[in-house]
Order: sequence, then structure tokens, then C-alpha cells
Amino acid sequence: MKNQSKGQDTKEHIIKCSRELFYEYGYHATTARMISNHSNTNLGLLNYYFKGKIEIGATVYYDIRNTFDKLILQNEPDLSEIDLFLFSSAVELYLCLENSNYGRFFHEIIFEPTVHFRTLNYIIGVFTKHAIYEGSDDYPYLAGVSVSAVKPALVESSLSLDKKVKIDTYIDYYLQQQLHYFGIDTDLSINYLNMLKKYYINIAGNFTPILAKLL
Repeated sequence: MKNQSKGQDTKEHIIKCSRELFYEYGYHATTARMISNHSNTNLGLLNYYFKGKIEIGATVYYDIRNTFDKLILQNEPDLSEIDLFLFSSAVELYLCLENSNYGRFFHEIIFEPTVHFRTLNYIIGVFTKHAIYEGSDDYPYLAGVSVSAVKPALVESSLSLDKKVKIDTYIDYYLQQQLHYFGIDTDLSINYLNMLKKYYINIAGNFTPILAKLL
């Protein structure tokens, strides 16, 4: 039991140190050796607990997303599954555009195959369950592929292009794309934008999620 507890503490320490490095340097620039040195853990032990840097990065990414979803539901307990999906996706895009450290981390980690396909399958599952469509049974798959490509493209444009677009405009466009594929009135995007403005949303220097209702 003590060995299991020690092992869990070691894993959590590695994740904590990795979060700090990913925030400061980005996912790509952070190496396994940097994580090993920062966590005072040898590379052999690092590889014992995790299947390379990608598993560490994926763990950090999904922990951030899951924590935001929990915070959202604590403040908005009556949200439906589809409302949570849309609002949570808007929160993440807002963070990517508002906080360049998170935007960089998202843009780098989301193209790792294990993260990309897990995220894609989740989005396809939501469309399969909730989209209103007629015709081909492939529609949820194609809708999921389309929507999953939009956010990284918007984040990339925000990070790398000279053209400045207001954050609200980015988020409204993204929400309208999702609503369109769900077969829902795209004008409803304003509801999620208004909900977004009720909160202070940010992420601390070790990727600690912050979501607090404004007075």
C-alpha cells in the first residue's frame, strides 16, 4: 500500500512539474530530460510511469478540460449535455485566444495522434447523439471531422497571423459552425456568448483552471 501511495505521489509530482514547463516553454520545446531534471526524477523512472512525453502531455490536457467542465457544472448545474459541450468548447477557445501560453499548448498537443483521435471520437459521439439530420449515416462522422478542425485553425490564425480579429467574433463564428452541424438555429450562439461574459476565465502559471462568476 505504501509503495502504491509513493508511486502515485511520484506520478502527481511529475505531472505538476510538467504543467509548469509546458506553460513556460510549450509542449514541443519541453523535453523528457527537462521534465526529468525539473521533477528530480531519472529518465528511467519517468518512462516507467508514463509512455513518453505524449502521455504526460495528454494527461495534463485532459485534466485541464475535465477541471473546467467540473467548474462549469458547479456554477451551471442545469446545463444539458449539449449545452455543456458548446459552452465548454467556447471556454476553451476563449482561453486559447486570451492566454497565448495555453493557446500554444493547445495548438501543439491537439495534433498529437492520441489526443487528436480521442478528441475527434468524443466530438463524433456528441454529434451522433444530438445532431438533427436527414440522409447519410456518415453525417455525424463528417460533422465531427469538420468541427474538430475549426478550433485549431482559429487558434493558429490568432497565434500567427497579423490580422487582428476580436475574440467575440472568433467565438461566435465557432459556435455558429457547431450549431449549424447540430441542426440548431445558429442565432443561439449569442446565448453562449452572454453566458461566457458572466465569468472571469483564466489559467494560472501551472495550468490551473480559473472560472469564477463575476459579481
